[in-house]
Amino acid sequence: KGRKGYYMALIRGNEELNESKLKAALQDQTLVMATPQEVLDLLGVPIGFVGPIGLPKEVTIIADHTIKGLKNAVCGALKEGYHYSGVLPGRDFKINSWHDLKMVTEGDPCPKCGTPMKSAKGIEVGHIFKLGTKYSEKMNGYVTDDKGNSIHYIMGCYGWGVSRTISAVVEQLHDENGIIWPLAVAPFDIIITAVNIKDKVVSEKSVQLYELLRKEGFDVLLDDREISPGMKFKDADLIGIPLRITLGKKLAQGIVEVKLRTEKKPLEVSIDEGFDSLLEEIKKELSNYRPVSKMEAK
Repeated sequence: KGRKGYYMALIRGNEELNESKLKAALQDQTLVMATPQEVLDLLGVPIGFVGPIGLPKEVTIIADHTIKGLKNAVCGALKEGYHYSGVLPGRDFKINSWHDLKMVTEGDPCPKCGTPMKSAKGIEVGHIFKLGTKYSEKMNGYVTDDKGNSIHYIMGCYGWGVSRTISAVVEQLHDENGIIWPLAVAPFDIIITAVNIKDKVVSEKSVQLYELLRKEGFDVLLDDREISPGMKFKDADLIGIPLRITLGKKLAQGIVEVKLRTEKKPLEVSIDEGFDSLLEEIKKELSNYRPVSKMEAK
């Protein structure tokens, strides 16, 4: 059921109708499936016995291209408990227009090259809609065409789902320990884990490093909570910050640990002569950081 009345869309019984294609073909985004009661009121039969032969004139028949060439087909007879057999499109009923209406399935030929298509899962993170003239008609909006005629302009809209994008990232980039953020959307680039914040040296060096990295343009989180080291490491993995710098027992030897979220083992970097070598290593590690999504891994 659409703006201009009722349509019957014909498709082979082993195929599935793509409603988006149907709306595009008829240039009517208001199309909805008629309810069983509406079908009963219009045609006088339950939906299981609907067919194209003998339809009221106000119902427009459109068909998928796969209907072409069908012979000895079977369809509903518009009479409860009955079907027609030996049906021939064109002879037994008139098809007003032909369109691509079927849902694509794996193995179907590509419409451009004919190669059998493969199926793969995707994630919808945004929408693009062709609105047609639905709203320009209501707003009395017109443009002048190349012939000087005033016509309603065609409208469209698009939207990017920020929240669903974040969900998609987490769905694709995670492991048994938590999220693995890519740098582009990570809430922080680096987390500094001060293992024992009560240790004066650890506390002072952590703050110094925090301030330095912020000046270098990094988004940094300093974990200076008074909880166990294990909980800090677990939380760092859980929230998925790309790079972790750990200041712990080895700091007494002038060593800190640098670990990417995607790596199992940390690197040991000396800061005896200052933070220059550490800064170089951080930049190097982050430049090579690229989480692999579940889709890419397959």
